[in-house]
Amino acid sequence: MTKTRYEPGKEYAFVDVKYERPEPMFTSLYVPWSDTLKEIVVRRMKCVEHHRVPGDWDDELKYDGFIFQNTEGGEERWYNQYPRASYGQTTDDENWKIKVAEDRNGVKLSEEAADKYSDTEILWGVQDAAKYLDIIHNGVNPRHSRDELEPDQKVALQGFYDQLKQAVEEKMGCQFELEELIVQPIDKSKPPRHTGILHHKMSEPAPTPAP
Repeated sequence: MTKTRYEPGKEYAFVDVKYERPEPMFTSLYVPWSDTLKEIVVRRMKCVEHHRVPGDWDDELKYDGFIFQNTEGGEERWYNQYPRASYGQTTDDENWKIKVAEDRNGVKLSEEAADKYSDTEILWGVQDAAKYLDIIHNGVNPRHSRDELEPDQKVALQGFYDQLKQAVEEKMGCQFELEELIVQPIDKSKPPRHTGILHHKMSEPAPTPAP
């Protein structure tokens, strides 16, 4: 069976980094040397459903979509690439975000319910914690010299990485380890390809605390 990015029954961490930005920038991610950090919200989410879904351009069921439930209460359900998947020409960013979308009974959020959430949580999505850590780690440790940050920027980004990692590990009761990304060719007779790219893997989280 082909492994999917999320597995029903398992719990995952998602983060909403709230910040103030003095002026528009090219990225929606928090930039520690210019933005003002307000809050890091870590959401402990359980994957409850997996569906095959169509993309933006046709109705063929060829992508994976998932539905999540907040383990800390709350009736709302969150979507990941559901009911349609969306991909850019060169990115799979939406694979790693969830958006609050409906109540536990599958009914679209009412205006009153939606008022409890931010535009990020409803429109743009909160980020998979492991993927967010990947992005920050790659910024601190770029593979190409042309992508090197200034020394003070690197220190600021490393500090944010440490802060975010600690917040998620404390919330989930887990540890993150760095592993090399290894790609298995479609042709199974060929050996796996070592990419040299490191990614974060979360250990099994501690049991969800009783209410």
